[in-house]
Amino acid sequence: MTIDRTALASSIEQTFHAEGLEPSRVEEKIYPEETIYVVYVDDDEIELAGKIGNAIDRELETLGLNAFVVARRTPKESRPSARPLTQGVQDERSTRLTQLITARSRTSEVQPSLSYVRDSSGTLASATANTPYPDLR
Repeated sequence: MTIDRTALASSIEQTFHAEGLEPSRVEEKIYPEETIYVVYVDDDEIELAGKIGNAIDRELETLGLNAFVVARRTPKESRPSARPLTQGVQDERSTRLTQLITARSRTSEVQPSLSYVRDSSGTLASATANTPYPDLR
């Protein structure tokens, strides 16, 4: 039986997606006697990724393939700066962002809320400084 390796790697990644994990990448390492699929995930997902990998290993064994899956933490330098909002506006980060924007947009006589800002690059530090929501920094 011949197995398409690209399809197998894609199937492994799809299995992780179906379980709610978003691997940063899947590497295939081919050796003379075996093939190893290394799945890179976030730190907080490593335990679940190991369990999923073990389940896939059992399936590969029943297919007679000498291959297995290893879960590894995504190296810090290759991690994206922010994970996508998979739940859209229902994501907790959306709520925290709304709270931050609301807190910064309140008006006062000293500082009106709506005014044109010529150079917005300097306002990011201002928007995040002294926030009542320290977990947003």
